[in-house]
Amino acid sequence: IYLIGGTASIASSYFSGNSVDSGRGGAVYLYESQAGISGSTFDSNEADYGGAVYTTLSSTVTTTFIQNSTFTGNSASMYGGAIGTEGYFLSGTRSRVEIGSSSFISNTADTGGGAVYGYTASIDAAGCNFYANSASYGGAVYLNNAEFSGEKSTLSGNSATSGGGGAVYASGGDCGLELDDSSLLGNSATGNGGAVYFASAASGCNIYLLNTMIAGNVAANTGGIYMTGSVGYGRLQAAYATITGNSGGAAGGLYVENSEAYWVDSILVGNLNAGGSEADFLSSNSTLLFSYSWVGVDVSGSGTVGDGANGTIVGNSAANSARAMAGGT
Repeated sequence: IYLIGGTASIASSYFSGNSVDSGRGGAVYLYESQAGISGSTFDSNEADYGGAVYTTLSSTVTTTFIQNSTFTGNSASMYGGAIGTEGYFLSGTRSRVEIGSSSFISNTADTGGGAVYGYTASIDAAGCNFYANSASYGGAVYLNNAEFSGEKSTLSGNSATSGGGGAVYASGGDCGLELDDSSLLGNSATGNGGAVYFASAASGCNIYLLNTMIAGNVAANTGGIYMTGSVGYGRLQAAYATITGNSGGAAGGLYVENSEAYWVDSILVGNLNAGGSEADFLSSNSTLLFSYSWVGVDVSGSGTVGDGANGTIVGNSAANSARAMAGGT
């Protein structure tokens, strides 16, 4: 399907083995077109960008809606093994993709975004499963000046094979990541950030975690979240979040550089460095504030918070676990 400036409705359909040479959208290409896809399967489609579906625009804001669909074994020689979406950077006009109750399994991209790639885009995923996708960077999701919001979604077993962001890789001057009631489990990266690699290049580049679990992720450097960027631009805000059981590098759970991190009612313990010792977080030229949280080993030794300060428990032990579970210091 190749559509310019139109409207498409795709329901209960099956796309398999389609491909384009040196192009975009192996099965579906949409330019400034409104589209709804539901109850459909995309299997083993190929393209340079967006192995199965690709959407783009230059001025007219359009949204692609995807519901109750499955993407398996699709591939891209560049970005977006299953889906690629691009807006118009010069005007800041974002393309939009809204995905609900869909699965992305074993999709691949040679460069970035084994499942999904966004450039100057906003991507929402609710009730979705991203499993065993892979790419050089961003095993499941790759964002360039783009935003990704995941609600009640799971990203597990994804891998970045040549760099960072086992589950999510985000960079640029207008990037954002929001995870609500979601899980990032067992993802891996050969570079930085087994779960998330996030590099901000402008103010307003934020990570928001709400009631989200990040566990069992592995990387050469920081299995959990690796956050860096230009001074003062990036911010991580977490509430009711848990980062535990991640491993790699000097600090297994969280690395924050030139950024700010604010934790409320959250847990950051039980993460390991490359040598197998507990090393939960490391900060460089950053501000970290913990409130009513349970935190473990600060590798940077900056004394970010003392036990009992701001209602926070410091140190991973059976006694402190009991204190945390009791909801007090």
